[in-house]
Amino acid sequence: MKYGFIAFLLLISFTGFSQSFFKPIPKLYQPNRFALTATSTAPDSIFLGFRPAVSVVVQAYPGALTLAGAGADYEHDTYNYSTQKWYCDWAVGGLIYAGGTVAPTTPQAAVAAGISVSLFNKLVSIGGAWSFQQKQPLLTFGTSINLNN
Repeated sequence: MKYGFIAFLLLISFTGFSQSFFKPIPKLYQPNRFALTATSTAPDSIFLGFRPAVSVVVQAYPGALTLAGAGADYEHDTYNYSTQKWYCDWAVGGLIYAGGTVAPTTPQAAVAAGISVSLFNKLVSIGGAWSFQQKQPLLTFGTSINLNN
């Protein structure tokens, strides 16, 4: 477990260095509507890459566990010019979960680890996890925070 945690930290530092993992995605300016172009959106209004992820509330079954988690996502974002914010179309990521009554004090005390798929600007998350305490797979449903804005 100790080597897995160290590998996870190295992965975060590598992606943070190569893709500005923790820096916010820059805001785009609306393209000139009167320019003679064939497209109506700017070519750089789509972002694909790794970003930090936070699951606010996750319900896990069996056992009806309430968890919260953090990790990294690979996501597809598009820029909305009317709201001037990034919108996450979909995201696939790995998260480490902890429960409200058994909040871990060390990385070895984490309750579960798993994969989630987030849709609709990360309002809906569905995935699976492995419970370290119950030694069984969990089906997870929840909501996440979009850290792009």
